[in-house]
Amino acid sequence: MAEEARLEKLITCAQFSKSFYEKFFLNMAQKEMEEQFIRLQQKDRTIDEYVAEFLRLNRFAPYMVVDEENQASRLQQGLKMKIQMFLIPQ
Repeated sequence: MAEEARLEKLITCAQFSKSFYEKFFLNMAQKEMEEQFIRLQQKDRTIDEYVAEFLRLNRFAPYMVVDEENQASRLQQGLKMKIQMFLIPQ
């Protein structure tokens, strides 16, 4: 509560994350994580492992997943083809 009292206004989680990463991550490290997100594929991961990595890395390329529809589409693109084919009728 003492920290909140020092803030002029409350910030969102997204604002905090952006500020935190800008301050504590080197620009090159941020770019590398962004590239990892762009190249992310399920490959030999389980779906749970793939989703966990997707959620971890998507913070570094927020412009690619601006809403839930974009996030779902990007997530589906990285899945194994046989799983993608199962999801198409859905």
